[in-house]
Amino acid sequence: LGGPITLDDALLHECHGILTQAVYPRILDALLANKNSNDYSNDNASSRKFAWYSCQHAVQHLLASGHLEDAKSLLFDSRFIRLRLQILGLLGGTSAHCRDCARMDVCILQSMDEWRRTQLQAADDIKREQLSPSSLDDYGNHDPAVALATTTR
Repeated sequence: LGGPITLDDALLHECHGILTQAVYPRILDALLANKNSNDYSNDNASSRKFAWYSCQHAVQHLLASGHLEDAKSLLFDSRFIRLRLQILGLLGGTSAHCRDCARMDVCILQSMDEWRRTQLQAADDIKREQLSPSSLDDYGNHDPAVALATTTR
């Protein structure tokens, strides 16, 4: 009791996926409506907080749930960058954007490493199949009694 709470990778991935479903459409709606920080000044406090959270964490949730293309689209969308700077401030928005670009870089490298590992594993499997003795091959029969019977004929 009282120890740290930990989530396994699958549960954590699922949590990010759920948050992505809540946050990502909100950002897209704001971008399509060309909203800026002034548009949120008349909204209620929870709407402003959600806009702040979305600008701060949308890319993180997209990356953690495996939506690399969506994250890339947001990071390169000038409307998102502008909205982020307006809502988070120049320093906060710039810091969040740099952090998310670095996270994206790590995710790309990890996915490239995983792809390479998959390719090497597939090549190893093919080579192993080619080198494995066939059940019809004479060399595959190692029963001494059968070997003795075939040599004495």
